[in-house]
Amino acid sequence: MSSSAYHLHVPWVIPATLLIDTFAIAYPTRRYRSAWIGIIVHSAQSVVLTITLLALVLD
Repeated sequence: MSSSAYHLHVPWVIPATLLIDTFAIAYPTRRYRSAWIGIIVHSAQSVVLTITLLALVLD
């Protein structure tokens, strides 16, 4: 719910965010019984966003 709470200003995004987080982060973490899977996936999302923003700003 924490990443969904970030989107309170756009409530129509909350269900999609919950769904994506459930399948992209929570399921693999539970499946492989390792918090590292969730940490890596969540960090990868941040890295991709940062690279994309930098490419747009510095271009």
